[in-house]
Amino acid sequence: MTNQDVLNRVWEWFVTMRHQRSAIKTGDPLLGYKCCYRGPRNTRCGVGCLIPDELYKDNFENTNVCYIIKHNPDIRALFAGVDSNLLHDVQVAHDEYAPEAKKGFANHMKRELAAIATKYNLQLPEP
Repeated sequence: MTNQDVLNRVWEWFVTMRHQRSAIKTGDPLLGYKCCYRGPRNTRCGVGCLIPDELYKDNFENTNVCYIIKHNPDIRALFAGVDSNLLHDVQVAHDEYAPEAKKGFANHMKRELAAIATKYNLQLPEP
């Protein structure tokens, strides 16, 4: 996988296919929601949509992608050609969205991914 592959697949998942954000309520009023690699109703985060089902493990939850890459050889191999900072930026773009504003998530990701494309000198997918 390359940086461009990451951008293309995340764009397709959130902008083209319009999947919603992957988050669950924590029960803690201060935290509100927490993001998930895999969430309810087949939701996935910006990195979770890149991880094939056969490589996903429940213990990925509550950890950042850099930790998973460091401690899981299969995920390290999957992302061998990808800048881990790009993956982190994709994760942050997903995680920083306010879940109460569900209707604008695709537009939010479109803006965030455009900024990421510029930062990493990548091309946005054709509409």
